Amino acid sequence: MSAVFHGPYAAMVTPFDEGAELSEPRLAAYCEFLIGQGIGGLFAFGTTGEWPLLAEEERAGGARALVKQAAGRVPVIVHAGAHGTAQAIRLARAAREAGAAAASLISPPFYPLDPEALQEHFVAVARAVPGFPLFLYNLPEYAGNDITPGEQLRVLEHGYRLRVVETRQPYVPLSVDTPEDLERARELAGRLEAAT
Repeated sequence: MSAVFHGPYAAMVTPFDEGAELSEPRLAAYCEFLIGQGIGGLFAFGTTGEWPLLAEEERAGGARALVKQAAGRVPVIVHAGAHGTAQAIRLARAAREAGAAAASLISPPFYPLDPEALQEHFVAVARAVPGFPLFLYNLPEYAGNDITPGEQLRVLEHGYRLRVVETRQPYVPLSVDTPEDLERARELAGRLEAAT
């Protein structure tokens, strides 16, 4: 699916069964409910979806089941954030192979990372899934690492299809698809860095 990302996306909870395993039948029913409400897309296995509680194969299998159920009616973004780069790469590849429209990434949580390490992480994942849209999901209050506007821009300048989901205020979306977008992102990042 070549997605145009617009409209409200549902940040999905992950339905579990009585044994605390991901329930694909409940996931399918939940998908149908959300699509029936007229949402613009689905965002699965992120913070609301309790990704740290899911095994890697549960996340990959859940992505396959959700994309199959959505059947191209709405775009599906699958969260591929992880504690390390290798796992994030595997999850981003699993999202792409499942047919998701994009994957999202937070900074690896827990350990503080310097800007170069953050950039290397995001670029390594983007390089592993060429042409696959990725959202950088800045959630410093949980991840423990803040992806500043300047750091976001340094990742965007590598030329990968990236978008930024920002949780802090003021919210300024950065999305780069053309050289003009990159120039506009540079200007915005400079203004935001100067203001903070």
